[in-house]
Amino acid sequence: MSEIKVRNWADTYGALLDRTVLGPFLDCGVQLEDLRQAVGLSEMLLLVAVDGADAIGGFALTYMAREPEPWLESLHVLIEFRGHGLGTQLMQSTAAHLHARGYDSMRLGVIAETTRRRAITNGWEDR
Repeated sequence: MSEIKVRNWADTYGALLDRTVLGPFLDCGVQLEDLRQAVGLSEMLLLVAVDGADAIGGFALTYMAREPEPWLESLHVLIEFRGHGLGTQLMQSTAAHLHARGYDSMRLGVIAETTRRRAITNGWEDR
């Protein structure tokens, strides 16, 4: 999963963020340790999407104990798995788990330029 996170940071944000800012996000060792610490928390929701051959295609990591509501810290899908609804499935499953635990909302962060770039690529910008 740390490799997926690093690949996605490089693919998605490499052209948008300064290398000094991006550096820790591109370090597999740093990301592996961050994921190990996160998974060790009691109020952590980790959903992993695998294909028929048990290859990990993506994951969603949510901190449940954050206030005022849970925080979706990571949603990563490998580029070769994108466009098939995997990210949507991870979001829907995360929402279902949160709802089952009594939450009706969650927070997440998005870098605006990536949203704009996807909108242009997919023809959504003027919609």
